[in-house]
Amino acid sequence: MSNTRKILIGIGALVVVVIIAAGLSVYLITRSTEIEEEMRPVDPGAEDVRSLDRKLAELEDEIRILAEEGRTGEVTLVLSEAEVSILLTEMMKDAMAESPQGFSEGKILNTRVNLDNEYLQAVVEMEVYGVPIHAGARVQGVVKETGLSLELQSIQVGQFPFAGYIEGRIKQTFDESLTDIGFSDLHVDLDHNLPVELIDITIREKEMVVTGRVT
Repeated sequence: MSNTRKILIGIGALVVVVIIAAGLSVYLITRSTEIEEEMRPVDPGAEDVRSLDRKLAELEDEIRILAEEGRTGEVTLVLSEAEVSILLTEMMKDAMAESPQGFSEGKILNTRVNLDNEYLQAVVEMEVYGVPIHAGARVQGVVKETGLSLELQSIQVGQFPFAGYIEGRIKQTFDESLTDIGFSDLHVDLDHNLPVELIDITIREKEMVVTGRVT
């Protein structure tokens, strides 16, 4: 299980605990998050799925050619907001399926990603025991001496007011877990035998540029 899936499971479990502790405050958790209200509409379709598959196949071919020729160098994968939304949906589905009983009974209804000013903003609408829940998060990619990391800037569940301690714990766990990440942590499924490492994630207007180095 990748670090990303582990942390999503942990966050999911914490969210469920918060919901139960709040006495299932349905009104609060089913309302749109502030993050969601600020975001542009994104509606991934079949063409976006085909585009993502094509880009991944082309990336594998580029890495394989460099490796076969004994050359090193950088390779890039440029993803649209719709394509990142597709990756996040698959990541969340896997995380929920592997999460503790209760959260694993849920299903993903909708996922939307916006890419702006170095930040990834995401909202996920899920259903747990028939209750629609809106969750939002803002994440930033950071290059450190220890490697590439993802840092959680904020997280919201509907209009539920997270206690400072709980939000701090979620952020700390997320930041500590998602250090020195690789392609698999982004749910970018490449051939594991390919000699490539993830070195950078650049988020710009409506695009995410993922950079790897062939070793």
